[in-house]
Amino acid sequence: MQFISDKFNTQHFYPPIQPLLNTIYLWGAHLSDTTYLPATMNVFLSRALQSVSLSLCHHDSKDHPQKTVQTIQAEVLLANYFICNARLLEGRYHLSTASSLALSCGLHKSGSETARQGSIAGLGDSITIASGVEREETIHAMWTVLALNNIWMAVDSLPSNIAYTTDGVKVDTPWPVDFETIGNQSNTTFTGSNTIQNFLMGTQDGATSYRALYAKCSILFEQATMVGIRYKEGDILLYTAWIKDSHKSFHLGQSAELQRSFLALDALTSRFISSLPPIETVRNQTDSLVHSTRDLLCIHTLAYSARMRLYLPFAYSDEISYNQAMQCARSIIEAIHLIDLDTNNQADYVDPILGVSNVFGYISQIS
Repeated sequence: MQFISDKFNTQHFYPPIQPLLNTIYLWGAHLSDTTYLPATMNVFLSRALQSVSLSLCHHDSKDHPQKTVQTIQAEVLLANYFICNARLLEGRYHLSTASSLALSCGLHKSGSETARQGSIAGLGDSITIASGVEREETIHAMWTVLALNNIWMAVDSLPSNIAYTTDGVKVDTPWPVDFETIGNQSNTTFTGSNTIQNFLMGTQDGATSYRALYAKCSILFEQATMVGIRYKEGDILLYTAWIKDSHKSFHLGQSAELQRSFLALDALTSRFISSLPPIETVRNQTDSLVHSTRDLLCIHTLAYSARMRLYLPFAYSDEISYNQAMQCARSIIEAIHLIDLDTNNQADYVDPILGVSNVFGYISQIS
């Protein structure tokens, strides 16, 4: 994104750092119509891994103003590459590295007063932000890392690399806009405060870009997983009762807290799903908007999967929960059927996170 912008501004042109280019080359080879031999792909991968590991201290990128953000972008590309190729441990490692870099250089504070003044402190120096495009790039970097982290950690039932519900890692970064609107100041907001907390409280924020919706889906997905993990097997009958009658109050302490968490998250997820733009609005658009179809498929699928995950612990013993989970499964299948996979190249490539999030595994579990 920054590279495209800089092409037309030769006075301040900075080419991408070599580690980022190497990961782009790796993905280009992976997605190419040309079938590369495994040995050739290993060369692309080896170069990417070696250069990224030395990215922040390499002499070619030492003075690059975007070296940290572009290193994060390279780590995310590597994480996605390994995820896509079922090399999960390596994918998790590069995601953890990207998360650590994003937090250490303060990308989660991109909407704070310090960031608004033009720099984000971290890693012994600061990321200088000279333009709206650069600021939006840091915003995108933060939300891309956080979204991938949310889904990945939820699938593995592991503690998150980004504990965004705590005071120390409170996210002030504003929601991202879509790439097509970057540079349009009327559509860009650079300020933010308690962004995720406000969303979880149901505060209306007007963030309806596909990138923002994707990030919100990832939050709902992780939150639903964490609520489910906290349920104890011995509490199933208790929760079956309060699912059927949410107006009754059962027990105190942890059970009451879980009840409130379940009901609040279910209501938030339901409202979020009802506010999503229907897939039909873009499925017949021209090729220039084809990516929107893929984005919407992913957003609808992840949103319904989050709600399904919320009800799944009870689906085997409670009819209401089973019906709710099955309705989510049917909605996912209907969304897939709305995408023409055979013509117009509407979804040649979809987000690999759909496979990692085990969406279709949930459907088979309750069907």
